[in-house]
Amino acid sequence: MTADTREKKPGKRARAAGAGQEPLVSVIVPVYNVCAYLEESLDSVLRQSHERLEILIVDDGSTDGSGEICERYAEKDPRIRVFRQNNRGLSAARNVGLDNASGEYIAFLDSDDAFHERMIQTLLDVLRLQKADIAVCGVSVHRTEGRMKPDEQGAARSRSRLADRDEALRICLDGGIDSAPWNKLYAGRIWESLRFPESRVFEGTYTVLTVLEKAARIAVVDEKLVMHRDRPGSICNTCSLKNIQDGVYARERFLQFVREHTPEVFSMEQQERTIRTCMWNMIGNYLKYVCKNPDDTEGEQAVRDMLIRTFQDSDRGDYRLLTRTSYRLALAAPRFGARLYGVYARLNKALRLVRQR
Repeated sequence: MTADTREKKPGKRARAAGAGQEPLVSVIVPVYNVCAYLEESLDSVLRQSHERLEILIVDDGSTDGSGEICERYAEKDPRIRVFRQNNRGLSAARNVGLDNASGEYIAFLDSDDAFHERMIQTLLDVLRLQKADIAVCGVSVHRTEGRMKPDEQGAARSRSRLADRDEALRICLDGGIDSAPWNKLYAGRIWESLRFPESRVFEGTYTVLTVLEKAARIAVVDEKLVMHRDRPGSICNTCSLKNIQDGVYARERFLQFVREHTPEVFSMEQQERTIRTCMWNMIGNYLKYVCKNPDDTEGEQAVRDMLIRTFQDSDRGDYRLLTRTSYRLALAAPRFGARLYGVYARLNKALRLVRQR
């Protein structure tokens, strides 16, 4: 499993900061039809306590006025550069930012998320102190259409730890390092030969392991310095056939990586747990699709075929009785399973609302 390594023309890297000069950090912000959240996102970058930034905004063919907001912000702050292109997807937009980045360090921010004002400085300090290649921070998840409030709990007792490449990969597999690119600060050299695979959703799922594999030392900070907005209309929350196909592709690449690095990096137990998790995700995708698209028999059959293939591609010994039973019930009674999924989704949403109060 590798990220896209096609030849690029990367921006000229800034020279190492001299005595008394802070290093330049490139912040890449892909934008597509997020005018309701874009100002909050960009404001969070402009308010960073580390001020030596170049902010690369890539407008990926927005049609809702987001492009005009980008231009307005560029006019008021010389650190901002705006790139406009026809809609090519999130990965292509990030790649444009990487091609034009010149900072010693690189960060990503999705345009409906926001940074804590100390995000860049905190990760930069840890990264330089530990002589690491990547610094990772925690994430607070917000299910709101309004402005997000930073999670200040734990700031005073924030801790960091250092992991080597193999340990970081194991932590990532167990969920301790998020697969998203936007809660990390990278040494620029990490991305010199890497790009995001284009025309795919969930590209972070199979890119993050490749990125971690290129790093000798990874610093993990437990403080939550990124505010992530989990909204129904986001790409990852859209139940489309294309999204499910891309999710299957991502999981296949992810599993391929895990299998190729077992037992040298990952244990057999971790591999088997990953296989079961992928199967449960596929069962959930199938029932969710039936629930959301009850009249799309052709799409349902396509997802059903993917579910069967996912099951058949693994050794049955990797699945426990509950997994095998759930798989057979999903195939035998998808409408019943979809109704149960609908009840589960509503209860889960209600619990989330209660937790937010």
